[in-house]
Amino acid sequence: MITLQKRKQNNLKTLETQSIGFKQTSQEPFIYQKLSIKVAITSIFTALAIGSSYMLAPFINIKLIEVLIFIAGLLYGKFIGISVGVLSSLIYYGWNPYGSPSLPIYLIIVGLMTFIGLVGGIFKSTQIQGQKLKINHLNVIKFALIGFLYTFLFDISTNIIFAYVLYNGNILFSLIAGFPFMIIHLISNTILFALLVLPIYNTVVGL
Repeated sequence: MITLQKRKQNNLKTLETQSIGFKQTSQEPFIYQKLSIKVAITSIFTALAIGSSYMLAPFINIKLIEVLIFIAGLLYGKFIGISVGVLSSLIYYGWNPYGSPSLPIYLIIVGLMTFIGLVGGIFKSTQIQGQKLKINHLNVIKFALIGFLYTFLFDISTNIIFAYVLYNGNILFSLIAGFPFMIIHLISNTILFALLVLPIYNTVVGL
């Protein structure tokens, strides 16, 4: 009887060890799969952001890069939003059709593009997983306001840096010189955030 009990105990220990080993080995491919999915999503959104920016390059300060970065964060979280923001801005503004900006301006642009990806990720955390957003006036105004406030921050920040790089610290002159471009950027981004965020988000969530 004692021998049979010992055998049963040994068999149970062996099964437990095997199950632990199976769990560990089965988790590894899943981890790699999750990483590969994140890399794929980041690559797709980065390519869309860069490609659309080159396509719209002739239209000064009208571009989809910022709204696409925000949507990436809103759909898939802060990590992907930040990654798309960093990669797309580094590549597009590093190889800009109108020439690469000076290093201080380049860095502030990359920082601000990363920030809008983070903002999208923060809003993602407030949404119910897999649930579509209602297309109503409140949500349209909300995303339009996000686009407007972000663009205002972007243009004020870059104009201040421009003042010290190009105009010997004359912030007022820099703001006046950049005012027409700022207005175009504010209007276009406000409209793009209002029109694109909800339908794109709901389309992807519904897939």
